[in-house]
Amino acid sequence: MRIQVLVLGLVSALCASAANYQFCMINGAPAGCTAEDSASTGTAPDSSPAYSLSLSDASSDFADIYLTGINATLATTSATFSAYVPGAALNGDNASLSPYAYFTINPYGTTLGAGDPYALVIASTSGFTSSNDGWYTDGINANSTVHIVLVNWTAADAGITNPDWLTCCSDLPTLGQLLSVSIPATGSEAALTWGDTNVYKARVAAGDWGNSGTYQAYVGNFDVETSPEPGTLVLLGSAVLVLAGVRRRFGSIKS
Repeated sequence: MRIQVLVLGLVSALCASAANYQFCMINGAPAGCTAEDSASTGTAPDSSPAYSLSLSDASSDFADIYLTGINATLATTSATFSAYVPGAALNGDNASLSPYAYFTINPYGTTLGAGDPYALVIASTSGFTSSNDGWYTDGINANSTVHIVLVNWTAADAGITNPDWLTCCSDLPTLGQLLSVSIPATGSEAALTWGDTNVYKARVAAGDWGNSGTYQAYVGNFDVETSPEPGTLVLLGSAVLVLAGVRRRFGSIKS
């Protein structure tokens, strides 16, 4: 009887302990996140270990965590993360702001050098449901509405014909729609689509919003998922497979 009581007590203690939200993964495998700017490791209000995104001014400060080593195309990449945004008692009018995911894509290779063209593909409306004072899941996938930031790259060279796609936040495409947009050949580089571009980094960020005032959020369990290229699936043949809207300024958002 005493053993049973001890076991029940241990189970209760384990259930009562907070979850750890400091895991970053690529296809479910552990991968090291890097915390930048105003991001650090911390503890959420429910005592869960997590990444803390703390802004002294939501209009200009920026905080993020990121993953590299993804080695996949934009067409085959999506991401999810856990988020905890304290409500108005802490965040005031900024309680409605949510951390967001975005990809840095490289059109012509797997590394970025000084002056190389690249783009940020940022979830404007992710398609997930956010909330306050509790953990929820957010992310970016083919159904997410995205805003595009071009760096060292013109709209014409990137194949972008709708200027609204480059100005947050109206008349934006979904990520799925962006994938089929053609990027014209330039110099020695052959034509390709946005879906063919390489995902160089994946980030979860907060900040660079038009709203002023302080802001606090917690993020973690960041999982970047890649699926096989269609050509890869063809090569597998008969093998058996087991497949398991806030306005932002983006003035200083990072690659």
